[in-house]
This record gives sequence, structure tokens and C-alpha cells, in this order.
Amino acid sequence: MEPGRAGATAIAPQQGSGFERGGTPRARASWRGSHRRLALIGLWTAIAVTSGEPGKDTGYRLAFAHRIWTGQPVMPPGLTEWEECFVPGRHGELHLTWGAGQVLVLLPFDILATKAVNALHLAPAPSARLRTALITCLTFGLIAAGILSSALWLLRLLGFSERESVVGALGLQFATTALTYTQYNQENSLSLLLLLFGMACHLDWLERNRRRSLLAGAAALGFALLVRLTCALDLATVGGMVLALSWGQKGIRDPQFRARVLRYAAVMVPVTLLFLALDRLYQWIRFGSVWTTYFGLAMDHTRRLHPELPAAYPATTPIASGIWRTLTEPHRSIFLFDPLLIVTIGVAILGWSRLWRRAKVALAALFLLLAGYLLVHAPLYDWATVGASWGFRYVLLPVQMLGLLALPLVMRLWNELRTWARFALATATSFALLVQLQSILLWRAVEDGQMVYWKRDVVVIWQRFLNVTALALGKFEAWGFSFPAFSRRYGTLNFVPFLFREYVSPTVARAAQVAWVAAVVLLVALAVQTVRRASPDMRADSDAR
Repeated sequence: MEPGRAGATAIAPQQGSGFERGGTPRARASWRGSHRRLALIGLWTAIAVTSGEPGKDTGYRLAFAHRIWTGQPVMPPGLTEWEECFVPGRHGELHLTWGAGQVLVLLPFDILATKAVNALHLAPAPSARLRTALITCLTFGLIAAGILSSALWLLRLLGFSERESVVGALGLQFATTALTYTQYNQENSLSLLLLLFGMACHLDWLERNRRRSLLAGAAALGFALLVRLTCALDLATVGGMVLALSWGQKGIRDPQFRARVLRYAAVMVPVTLLFLALDRLYQWIRFGSVWTTYFGLAMDHTRRLHPELPAAYPATTPIASGIWRTLTEPHRSIFLFDPLLIVTIGVAILGWSRLWRRAKVALAALFLLLAGYLLVHAPLYDWATVGASWGFRYVLLPVQMLGLLALPLVMRLWNELRTWARFALATATSFALLVQLQSILLWRAVEDGQMVYWKRDVVVIWQRFLNVTALALGKFEAWGFSFPAFSRRYGTLNFVPFLFREYVSPTVARAAQVAWVAAVVLLVALAVQTVRRASPDMRADSDAR
């Protein structure tokens, strides 16, 4: 039968996640080796790409984490630029208007880094920079390691081979905006880890009926509520996947289906209520109320500071317009900043009839999650402003999850695709990799500064390519790309060995840069070796057909 023709036999999933009792010792060893290498790649990548600067929002959260155990004031006297990020709460004390999730994650690393740096007795400026760099490397390095390990586990549970799963995890890290947010330390990477791990735990419970997997998954999705309340959409999506995969031919009349739903609810409901109670407790401690949300209080506070804002702020954009602009806006389009989404859509359309049930359910659930994020966030975004972030970061979580499936699906369906489809998907994948790699070379604010100065929007990913090229050739001013706020920080490679050179001697700086280049080369070699050593599981695939 000709590849791609209707009526072709559906491709069978790989069987299991690699830890089943029936798996061979060699298969289990290969699986564990892939887990260890991917975790190392995640940690290594986070350290290699870090700028040592947590970013404004994470800097605020880190200041609050530091305050918890030191009692030091968060806001230096006279500093007013923080006003919109803090709301007066109980006893007139200023509090962050965000959830407690990332603060709690940063807290132990802040304690460790502070004690280690204080033991060195450095001057205040380098001490503060070193402490911040250590915290970002430790925190987001371990988060990146967890993301790749959880992604591998999830893909195997969805029915992909070990090699397909390894390639998918690496694609998530290096060919989606997950790479940018490994460097730009927002809460996006933490939310991604919690969703990946939570979804994998739920699928493991479905496959092996292990109560501890369901408890761990419920805790992960519950903790995500402390990061962002909109992560309730993640919880609903995973719950919907469980119901869809449990649904049999008899439907709700099936006693096994009803029993599974009751067992699921017996764990999920109390765990979710526990984390909601913690969120409400945190809200009461800060603002003396359990009925308000930090988002509502923040918006009320912003309107008080800026009476000129419309009464409907921040819902100032019609839903249809907000969604359309999220898809097409040159400085925010999810298709431009995450081209792997195009690959996922393309391969899903071309090969839908060839996919197995778990893959179809996962794709449908994640597309619905993306629709939910668009409906919630697109109307709330202030499209009149620029904002220094890479892409529309509030809707990137489902986009990254869909990008995770792109390369495994392409690999599975490759022999079934026509030549033109292979070329198109390979081109889009290469473009996605280029977009993400160039995103980490310079500070994220370069193009935003240009748009503010030029008073017009630009296609950010194209302008980033031009900026990198101009700086490499020494033509930045000659090509008219400079702007009044441009400084050496904008034109320096956005990695610690290049940004911190002013704090060390030229010899130490050059040695650090050479070591960084060597580390990047070794990282690439490790990624290639991880793919080559991963088992293609051809025998398991043959047995599953």
C-alpha cells in the first residue's frame, strides 16, 4: 500500500514505559541510562545558557524568599518602580501579587547559596552577583533536568519508543521556547515541569494502577495552582485525559469505568482541595481575605495608580481580536516563536488515521488546553505595550507540550509520509531550532527597545537574526539598529562568562569563555550520544502490531 493512503493500518504504540517486570535487563538499563543522560543534559544546558540574572519577576520572588528566613526588607527605601508589582496588605505591609509556588521553590536554594557565598567574604557587589548566579543555576538547572526526565517518561507512557522519546525530549529543550525560559527564569519552566510530571504520573497510574503515582501526580498539579491559578486548566485537561482513556465501549454503564472514576476522585479531590486551601491561607496571610484573588487585587491596585486606565482593564481586548493577534502578531505569534507547533499540526493532520488511541487523546487534550489558555489570556493582554519577553509567555505552556509531540510523531510516521511532507516538516523543524538558539544569544530586551524607539512593531525573530548578524559583523550602528538606551549589556553574549568579565581579570575571563565553548561542544556530543544509545525498540513495536 502506498504511504499516506487512506485505509492504511494504524501504527501500534510501543508497549510500556520500560520498567515493567517483563522488560529485559538490557532494556531497563538502556531506559535508566537515557533518563540519567537527559537529566544531565538539562542541568548542563541550564548552567551553560544562564545569564546569572533572574529577571525582574523572579528577582521579586527571590527577594521575598530571602525575606522569609532573614527578615530583610524586600523593597529598598525610595524605590518606586516596584509599586505596580506589590499591593498593600494586612497592616499596610507590601506583598507580591503572585502565587507562592516559585517563592517556595527558590527558598531552599537561596539559603544554600547565601551561606556558601557569605563564607567567601567577598565585596558586596560581586557577592550579590555570585549569589544570584548560584541560585539561578541550582534552581533552574534542576528544573530543566526534571523537565527532560519527565518528558522522556511521558512520551514512553504515550506509546513512543525510547529513541523517539529521547528525540522528543531534546526537541522540547532545544527547539521550543522551553530553551528561552531555561535562560529567562520566569515561572514558565516550573509550570512545564509540574504539568509534564503530573501527566506522566496519571498515565502511569492508568497503566499500572499504582496509587503512589496518582498521589504524586495530584500533588504536582495541585502545587501548580500555587504557581498560577490558571493552572487549573492543566488539572482539568489531565483529568479529561484520564476519563477519555478509561472510557470503554459500555461507557458510564461499565462498572470498571465507574470504579476507576471513584478511585481517581478519592485521591484527586482531597489533594486538590488541600492545595486550594493553602492558596487561600496564603491569600489571607497577605491580604486578610480568602475570597479575593491576587490577580483581582493587583488589577485594582494598578487602576488606582493609573486612573486613566479604562474600567474594564485588563480585559481591554475583544476575545476574537486577542486570539487572532496571539496567532498572527509579529512580536507575539505562537507560530513564529514556536514553529514546532506547525510541525505538530501538520503531522497530526497528515497521519491522524495512523495514530493509536493514547496519541490521539493526548493531541486532542493539548489542543483543547491551548484553546483554554487562549480564551483566558488573549483578552487580558495589553497589546498596546511591548513587554520584554520572548513570545506570548502566558500561553506558551500548551504550545510547548504540543511541541514535545512533534518530533516523535514525525519519526513514527516518517515512512508513511510523501516526499513533499518530509521536506516541509524537516524545514519547519530546522527553522524551530534556529529560532530558539538565536533567542538565547542576546538579552531579550534588545528588540523591545528597538520597537519602542522606532514606534512600530517588527517581526521579532527576524530582527533578532539581523541584530545577531550586525553585532557579529560590527555593523550594528551602520545598519541603523542602535537606539538611545542601547548599552554594552545589549550587545554582549547573554551568558555568564561574557557578562561577568568586568568582575574578573582579562585572563580569567578568557579562560572562562574558552571553558564555556568546550562545555557547549561536549553538551552537543552528549546529546548525540544519548540519541544513538537509546533503543529503537523495533522488536517491541513488531510484537505490538
